[in-house]
Amino acid sequence: MRMLTRTLACMAILMIACGTLLAAQHQAPAVAMTKGSGVITPMQHDAKLKTIFTNLGSKTAAYDSGNGWLVMGSANALYGYSQDIAMPFTPKKGATATEIKIALTYDASGTNGATVALYSDASGLPGKSMKSVNVKNLPTFGDCCTVVVAKLGKGVKLGKKQYWVVGTTSAKTAATVDVWNYVYGDATGNFAFQQSGGGWNAYDSTLCAYGVFGK
Repeated sequence: MRMLTRTLACMAILMIACGTLLAAQHQAPAVAMTKGSGVITPMQHDAKLKTIFTNLGSKTAAYDSGNGWLVMGSANALYGYSQDIAMPFTPKKGATATEIKIALTYDASGTNGATVALYSDASGLPGKSMKSVNVKNLPTFGDCCTVVVAKLGKGVKLGKKQYWVVGTTSAKTAATVDVWNYVYGDATGNFAFQQSGGGWNAYDSTLCAYGVFGK
């Protein structure tokens, strides 16, 4: 009986240790890095749209093509958990967002696609989805400077308060591993991430490149 009790106690300790290790692995967002430079294609911009927010760089240096935070689905074969990334912005005045341009690239695993969403704010973290768009045929990670364009239909009205652009996946892209590339120059700041749907976490590190446009 004592031997059984000791065995069960050891198993419990092992399970706790494994759980602690797993939690430790998810304490920071997963990152992607590549060496060298790929194809350079100048970024296109619609001059008719008003800039609500952007941290995109120049046409040929719109973002850091070699580094970024991973955006991946729960069924991906490389990491075994999902990861969503959210970047905040605050319009200087009321506007209607009709388009999001995002430096989202494909890391050659799973379906080439993702979901780009616009979220409200909830006490400094992403709140509820206001609009989401499935995108596909992302440019290859390592190339620059094609951006993915997410059209928001008739648009989403925004006030002078914080909102979030979210890079995530859907059921159709659950096996996907994508990269949301860093801003050119690798500036840092506050953003949020969540893994395996476990809730949003605030984080302070290198920001991702994107822009919100409209009227």
